[in-house]
Amino acid sequence: MTDLREGLRLSLEEGFVRNAGVGYSNLGCYVWLIDGAEAGLAIHEAGIAFDERRGAQGNRHWKIAETTWMLYDLGRWDEVLEATDRSLAFAGSSTGQLRLVALPYKTQVLVRRGKIAEAAALVEEFVPLARDARDAQVLVPALAVAALVEQARGDLSAAMGFVDEFEQATREFADFHRTHFLDELAPICVEAGELDSVSKVVDSVRMTAGRAGHSLVGAQAVLAEADGEPQAALVLFEEAARRWSEYGNVLGHALALLGSARCLLALGRRAEATPVLHQARDIFARLEAAPAIAEIDALLGDQPATARAAK
Repeated sequence: MTDLREGLRLSLEEGFVRNAGVGYSNLGCYVWLIDGAEAGLAIHEAGIAFDERRGAQGNRHWKIAETTWMLYDLGRWDEVLEATDRSLAFAGSSTGQLRLVALPYKTQVLVRRGKIAEAAALVEEFVPLARDARDAQVLVPALAVAALVEQARGDLSAAMGFVDEFEQATREFADFHRTHFLDELAPICVEAGELDSVSKVVDSVRMTAGRAGHSLVGAQAVLAEADGEPQAALVLFEEAARRWSEYGNVLGHALALLGSARCLLALGRRAEATPVLHQARDIFARLEAAPAIAEIDALLGDQPATARAAK
């Protein structure tokens, strides 16, 4: 990270506009993966302002597209949709890589909000393009989000096809990429009863810090729960919830809270599970994540209004 900061400083000092624009992007992405979404977004926003002052529209819209990654983590999902639309408007009819940077994140907002048909249409557009690009930063989210969309459509076979492709395609990628979405893909494998691919990814990861480490802990929690070890899973889910909260991943935090509550219920500790379910539900409500809200309401006994009133 020191080298990235120094490279950006030198580019700014020497007036290398294009290099500085790329430097903001590289530094912002790395800071996001290590320190958190808020810190990474701040660097990207500074870079966008720099590009605007210098008239570097290509660099500017590339970074606008990349902000969807951080905005998604921060739970600012309406802004994800807005940033994607701005990037696509700039890209026009081009099928270049710019459209692939943001589209999977818009798609994940849609599927998490229950807008499955809209999400599925976008998957059909970006997955073939991402495969052709063979770039980790677009291929990884494309395959992962495609799996989530197929799960939402009820086609677990198709979902696992994307998970298996994800595992195979990322074997030579850095842990930053291989762990991205890992805690979200693990539940698909559990639901399908096919744990081989996710277990291979979990076992291969060596990075334990930053976003990669947080996602790894979340996936380990899901696997422990699937193995019928609710106490061990509870410890991992609680760690994942703490990590994601400190890091600034709103969805990850909510999913870990929901996992913790499921484990508490499995351990017969409903009185402890109920407030955790409410906490997770409140987060999902802010995200407008209707499917997750419905799942929690079912765990609360299909009486969400009564349960909330009793808090």
